[in-house]
Amino acid sequence: MTALPPKTSPTPDVTHARRASTQTSVATRRASATGVATMSPTKTVKATAGMSPAGEASATIRRRVARAFTRSGRKNRYGAIGDEIVHDAGRRDEERPVQTARGRRSSRGARRREQKLRPALASVSLASVGLAASLALGALPARAGEYWLSAEIEGAAKSRSAAVAAMSPGGAETPESPPPLAGHVVGKVADLPAALAWIDRWAFSGAPLPPSDARGLNLGPAPVPGGELVSSFGTFLLALVIDEVDEDGSTRGFRWPKPAPELPERWVPAAIMSQRAPLFAAPSPTLPPFAESHDMLVRSDDVYLLGVVDRCEAKSGLRRCLRWAQVLAHGHGRWRGGYLPAAQLATIDGWVRAPAGLPRVHAIRAATAGDEALFVLMIRTRDYDLHRSVIRLPLAGDAFPEIEVTLEGAEAIIASAGEEVARRSLTASVDARQ
Repeated sequence: MTALPPKTSPTPDVTHARRASTQTSVATRRASATGVATMSPTKTVKATAGMSPAGEASATIRRRVARAFTRSGRKNRYGAIGDEIVHDAGRRDEERPVQTARGRRSSRGARRREQKLRPALASVSLASVGLAASLALGALPARAGEYWLSAEIEGAAKSRSAAVAAMSPGGAETPESPPPLAGHVVGKVADLPAALAWIDRWAFSGAPLPPSDARGLNLGPAPVPGGELVSSFGTFLLALVIDEVDEDGSTRGFRWPKPAPELPERWVPAAIMSQRAPLFAAPSPTLPPFAESHDMLVRSDDVYLLGVVDRCEAKSGLRRCLRWAQVLAHGHGRWRGGYLPAAQLATIDGWVRAPAGLPRVHAIRAATAGDEALFVLMIRTRDYDLHRSVIRLPLAGDAFPEIEVTLEGAEAIIASAGEEVARRSLTASVDARQ
């Protein structure tokens, strides 16, 4: 039997040749995956013709990653030393070399080394993305302060188009392909005060109502939500929408800026006294059923009181009137107008507060019954619970009497014409049903 020749170690020249071939294979594959064109085992050129500064920055980082892999002397992922696989950008390998037992062992070693390098590669990739994003955003024109305007309208298509054209704020031209917005795109304005003025213009039609502290009964016409669109185009306004213009000209959700802008003069900040309250399109002498409401307010909505109006009816010789609040509600960029009973709403500045903030009291002109005026006294106790109490006082002609509320210890004192007319406890014993 012929004896096998003893195993010999590769000569230094052979080892050097194998290492150079492996480096060439790794550099070639990494170059194809990162956008670097391979010219030789030790020389690469950028494929950055026509790239933006952000793109060149990303390509530079990718080249550094490719060189790091080349210097590491890693075998290709198939473990076939010296086998070279050329990749085109975005293509998979068209041919897989035959693996030997030695190749499989080398492949396992390559995978272990790749797992060790993976965290470093991830950090380099994130740095590349962050640098590219910062350069790209820095190159875009600033659009801070601009706002998209749109309207949710119901009606015939032709009527909606005419209504949207009439609601255009003018100024900046609406692009041919605006970003997707809620409702129909109306236009764009340069700042938030202009957007709020547009809301104030189209939310209601009709003469302004008396302010919330008006004592006399107001039996005149009530402004109609979106009334000009109804009378002129036969369309019905559901909501007016404001969205911010993003840096790239698209849209993002509305957020109140800091500091807050100056509101239109007749907008009085308020809040509903329950978690939810139905919004009606018109006032009536009595509270309508819930099914007749056209929208719903929630506690988190921004609510603005625009004015008050009264509606009366006479039954069995007794006239009863209900006071309504004209409000404009905002939630998530959508502005809706309507009415709700005044007793369900409290202005922010109308509270009489204790030095510590709690308890606090708010007296609201709510209704009349015959020759009596009914006030609803809202009481927020120290434990932040809300209680209501009704106060009945004689009418002053055809108006609510003037009253003054003060706090003394654990009681609220109500005075009219300089005389005390009622006293209420500021604890949980107060109940509107008593």
